[in-house]
Amino acid sequence: MLYRVLLTQRDADGFVGIQLETDSGDGPLVEQQHTFGFFSRPLDPTDEGACTAFGFDTGDDTHAILGYDARIVPKIPELPKGSSMQYGATGSYHQIAGDTGIQTLYVPYANNTKCQTLQISPEGISIIQGDGSSVFVTPQGVTVNSPNGSTWHSVTNSGHSFSGDVNFTGSITTSQPAPGADSLVKYSTLMLYLAALEAAIDSKLPGPTPVTALGIAQAMLTNPSAFTVNVKLY
Repeated sequence: MLYRVLLTQRDADGFVGIQLETDSGDGPLVEQQHTFGFFSRPLDPTDEGACTAFGFDTGDDTHAILGYDARIVPKIPELPKGSSMQYGATGSYHQIAGDTGIQTLYVPYANNTKCQTLQISPEGISIIQGDGSSVFVTPQGVTVNSPNGSTWHSVTNSGHSFSGDVNFTGSITTSQPAPGADSLVKYSTLMLYLAALEAAIDSKLPGPTPVTALGIAQAMLTNPSAFTVNVKLY
């Protein structure tokens, strides 16, 4: 028979007992049965409704399996045919779509005005935070986006791509540069060189003067620890 659940109670051994509403009033606590691999406990009844349960007898004992709670049904999405879902009272759910195989983990918050989602599909994986930050993993690579999407970092087999300012804390260690590539120098070293170059120019001429410093810069970038500066003024 189908009953309304009046209350639940978990004993010292971890078993959940539920009280079923009978025609004569409050019934006794009976042991709740669960599908293997799942464990659940219903909400207490309110003026808006209560969870249902199917009660059945096995000899002298009565057991119950939960039905559904009409208070929660409006919080969960429509399901394609062949789908399954595990959900909680807040509207959080884990859905496996029967038509595409896509799995979605959904967690609402902030009075259901925002949500966190994790979606796994044959095409890739996406993580979207309620304020807009996101991570996308596809066969082509990984992309991380800022909340408003203006800043992002993409990693593919071709290398790294950035949009927005890049700030580093600490040192950067590089390997041997590829043929024809310039090595990376520390920002402070380069700034000291530019300051010295500017001072040398200012000491020679009163106004702005063109300087052939490209060769000097290339030499420094290639071997910053051993170079000489020869400034040509004209």
